[in-house]
Amino acid sequence: MFRLIFKTLWTRRRRNGWLLAELILVAVLSWIIFDPVIVVTYDRHLPLGYDADRLCMLSVGMLQPQAPGYDPQATDSASLMQAYLNLVERTRQHPDVEQATPLLSFLYPGSGGSSTSELTAEGGSVAISLMHIEFLPHTHFLKHSVFVPVKVA
Repeated sequence: MFRLIFKTLWTRRRRNGWLLAELILVAVLSWIIFDPVIVVTYDRHLPLGYDADRLCMLSVGMLQPQAPGYDPQATDSASLMQAYLNLVERTRQHPDVEQATPLLSFLYPGSGGSSTSELTAEGGSVAISLMHIEFLPHTHFLKHSVFVPVKVA
């Protein structure tokens, strides 16, 4: 039975060649279209490593010079930083807040502000993946961290 099928396919190879070429073209185009969609969908459904259900991010701005209540003496960098840290501390002291930490712009895990690099020694075959996130020292940024240090042998 299979011998007859193969013999028939071989005798009609010119007509079946176009069918094979169409099949290959459809497979390649499908791969080009569906692969990025599947990868992005898979990445979006990966667990974050933390509970984002009650997570909140606040943005803080500065008053314009013409605004009422504007204090020109409080515009130097030390005063601005102290005022910012005071806001974070007041937020941390609120009874409904479990954790609070200051962020530098949009630099947090999963944001566009963090960078990931892969380093390999010259002539080496082992690559080390690094994630670079800037944060303010002496804050609670890594207190309940989701990051796990990895030792490379």
